[in-house]
Amino acid sequence: MKLEVVVIELDNRKRLLLFLNNFASLKEMLPLLTLLASCWLAQGVSYRKLYNDAVIHFKDPDFEAGKSKRLTSAASNLLRDTAHYKAFKKNAVFVQKHNRENNLKWVATINEFSLETDEEFSHHLGLNMTREIDEEIQRVKRRKRSIVDMEEIEELEAREVDYRSYLPPIKSQGGCGSCWTFGAMAALEYQINKDRPVDGEMVALSEEQCVDCTGSNGCGGGWPTACYTWGHYHYSHWASSYNYVYEGRSGLECRYDDYKDGMSGFKFSDSSAQYVYQSDEDVLYAVADNRIGVLSCAIQVADGFSSYSSGVYSSENCNGGVNHAVNIVGYGTLNGVPYWKVRNSWGSGWGDGGYINMERGVNGNNLNMCHLTEFAHYPYIEGSDDGQGSGTESEAMRFECGDGGQAEYRGEVNQTTSGRTCQKWSSQEPHSHSYTPESYPYGNLEKNYCRNPDGWTNAWCYTTESSKRWEDCAIPDCSLEKWCSVSDQVFLDKLENSTRHEDLNSAKTDCYTNENCSGISQLSDGSYQLMTGTLTPAEGDGLTLQKGVCKQLTPPPTGDYCKMENVTLTSRMTSASTLQEAMQLCRYLEHCGGVSGREGSFTLFYNRMSSSDVDKDSWFKDDCPDLTKCGFGKQADYRGNISTTVSGRTCQRWDSQSPHSHTRTPENYPSSGLDENFCRNPDGWHTPWCYTVESTRWENCDVPQCENTASVE
Repeated sequence: MKLEVVVIELDNRKRLLLFLNNFASLKEMLPLLTLLASCWLAQGVSYRKLYNDAVIHFKDPDFEAGKSKRLTSAASNLLRDTAHYKAFKKNAVFVQKHNRENNLKWVATINEFSLETDEEFSHHLGLNMTREIDEEIQRVKRRKRSIVDMEEIEELEAREVDYRSYLPPIKSQGGCGSCWTFGAMAALEYQINKDRPVDGEMVALSEEQCVDCTGSNGCGGGWPTACYTWGHYHYSHWASSYNYVYEGRSGLECRYDDYKDGMSGFKFSDSSAQYVYQSDEDVLYAVADNRIGVLSCAIQVADGFSSYSSGVYSSENCNGGVNHAVNIVGYGTLNGVPYWKVRNSWGSGWGDGGYINMERGVNGNNLNMCHLTEFAHYPYIEGSDDGQGSGTESEAMRFECGDGGQAEYRGEVNQTTSGRTCQKWSSQEPHSHSYTPESYPYGNLEKNYCRNPDGWTNAWCYTTESSKRWEDCAIPDCSLEKWCSVSDQVFLDKLENSTRHEDLNSAKTDCYTNENCSGISQLSDGSYQLMTGTLTPAEGDGLTLQKGVCKQLTPPPTGDYCKMENVTLTSRMTSASTLQEAMQLCRYLEHCGGVSGREGSFTLFYNRMSSSDVDKDSWFKDDCPDLTKCGFGKQADYRGNISTTVSGRTCQRWDSQSPHSHTRTPENYPSSGLDENFCRNPDGWHTPWCYTVESTRWENCDVPQCENTASVE
C-alpha cells in the first residue's frame, strides 16, 4: 500500500485528501476516496496533478537513524508502516471533520505531525511540572491588581498588540523535548530586544546552552525558569544562537565558556521569574505593558492543536496537565473573537508562520484556552545593551575554525576531505535532503560551505557527485585560536630553545604544540617570543598573549574556591572587571590566595587573610572541603569512593551495560567523574545515585553534605 498526501483548494479552504495507489484496505478508505472523487469532479483536477501536488516531505530521519546514510524518506514510504498509517488516518479524519463544522473559528491542515504516532509527537513537547516547580510557584507572591478600571480594560482590549518584530525568526525544537528552553529564551530575548529599532537585527539567544548546562532533563523536559536560575548564578552570561548552535540532543557538555556573550550589558537580577496573577485583566495589563511584553507560558496540547493552520484556536478538551511551553507575544481580535498571539517552537512551516491565535477571555478550567495564562511569567532582567554583545548574526563571531562538533563553524571551506565539491544547501540536486536554510535558520547554511546542522561529529556537506551522497570536511582546529591579550601583565622566563617569530600565527602554532609554553610576548623589535612561567604584575602596557585561558566565562569547578562573607584579603595584587576573569587570573598566579569585590570590580589578593567588618563577597582559593568525602548542594562535585546505595545494593560500573543498559557513560558525561562504580550525580538529580547490580535499576546513595571549612586568620 502506498499513500500520498495531497492538497486542493475547495471553497477557499484547504481540504486534505489521500490517494491510495494500490487500493489495499479499500473498504477502510472508502469514505476518504468518496470525498476525493467528489473533489476531482468539482475542481476538474487530474490524477497526475494531484499526485504531483503531494505536500508532505517527511523530515530526514538521519538524526534518529545514526546519520551515516543520510537518506530521505517520502511520506509514501513512511505510510507503508502500519503504525504511521493509522496515525495519519486518524489525523486526516479529524482535519476533514473539523473543517466541515459550522461557524468554524479555525482551520486545520495536514502537516508533518499528521504522520507521527503519539509517541513520536510527544518528542515535540517537553514541559515538566515537577513537584519542586509547583512548590516554587506556590511560594511566589503574585500581585493582583487591586483596582480594575473597566474603561481602561476596554481601551486595552480595543488595541492590537504584537511584539513579533522584537523577536528573532521562529525557531524549531525538532524531535527534542526542549520546548521549555524555547519558552524561556523568547521571553528573555524580548527583554534584550525591546529597545532595539524594529527594522534592525534582533538578538537570538541559545536554547542549546540551557539544554546542556542547567542540569535539567534536556530533551526529556524541564521548566523555563531553570534557564533563568542558571543564568543568575553564572554571572548572566548567555551565548547567542549563532555562537552556541542548537543541536537538540541531551548529554552534551556545557560549552558556554567558549562563546561570546549574547546579552552583554544585561543581567538576571533574580534567580527565578515574576509570575503574573491568573486573571484575564492582569495578563492583559502585563502584555500591554511594553516593559513586560512577552510572557513565557505553559499549555496543554489538546486535540487539533498540532493541525492548526489559521483562525482563532479553541478546544473543549484542555482539562489535563500542562505539557508544552509557548509564549504570548501579543493579542487582538479576529472576526469578533478575541485572541492571544502565541509563539510556538515547531518552525515557521507550522501554523501561521510558526504562530497560533488562541482564544482569549475563556475562564474556568481552560484558563484562556488550555491553561495558557495559568503559569505566565517573565524573567527579572535589568541593564542595557553595552554594545559588546554578539547576540545578532552580524555581531556574532564568524569562526574560521571549529571546536568539537564544529557546529559553530562559519568559514568558507566547500570541499570534502577527499576533495569533492560540496552541493549548495539550497539545492536538491543531485541529492534531495531536508537540511535547507529554511529548516535550519541558525545553521548558517550558506552557499555550499561545510556546516554541521544536525549534531554530527564534525562539519560535512552533500557532494555534487551523484555517486557520493555526503562526506566529512577538514576544518581547522579552533584550539589554535584561543588566545587573549592581557594588559598590565608580563610573563616570567623565556621558553628555552625557542626561536623568535616574525609572524604571530607561526608563534601561536609553535606555542600551541609545546606543552611548556604559557603564552607569547612581543619584543621591542616587533618579533614574538615564546614564554613560560607565571604571570606577575608589571608597570606599563605590553602585548602579552595567554594560551588557553582566553574569554573564559565558566566559573572554576566547584571546590577550587570557597565563598565567605564579611571578610576581605590583604595585600592587593591586581584587579579585573568580572569575577570569572579574576578567578582565572588568580588560578594561574602561584601567590594569589583569593578574590574579593563587587559587580564590575574584583581584586586579586595574596594568601594572607584577615577578618573585616567590610561586607564584601570573597572567594578563597584552594581552601575547600575534601570532595572525595562530601559534596555541595546536589553533590554533582562528589568524587569519593562510596559504591553502595542507601539500601546496601552494590553499584554497577558506569562503563558497563549489564545488568542495566544506559546512556550515563564516561564518554557521554566526561566531566562527571564516572569512575568505576562510585556513586555520582551526572544528570542533575537531587543526590548522587547509581545503577545497581541487582534487578532494581537504580537507587540513591548516602553521601555527606560538605560544610564550608575555609579558615580566616
